[in-house]
Amino acid sequence: MLTENGRASSAKAEIISDYLAFCLDECVPTVSRVVSNDKTWITRKVRMLLSARTAALNSCNQAKLKSIELKLQREIRKAKRTYKDH
Repeated sequence: MLTENGRASSAKAEIISDYLAFCLDECVPTVSRVVSNDKTWITRKVRMLLSARTAALNSCNQAKLKSIELKLQREIRKAKRTYKDH
């Protein structure tokens, strides 16, 4: 059922498009879950030191890198010990 300028076809297409959008909104879930790939013993402090180490690596600052790596090793040992005890 085409009229002179094709309005009937575009009206049908719009109705079908609106119906499909409605069905997708009703049937397809929009909730997504975020899954952490971190180890269970990694704490906020360890994560902070890891990002600081990456920044030191990128800046090629060897003295700062060495200092951060030592702090990171200590903090990892501490976090693992704490996780093991609880």
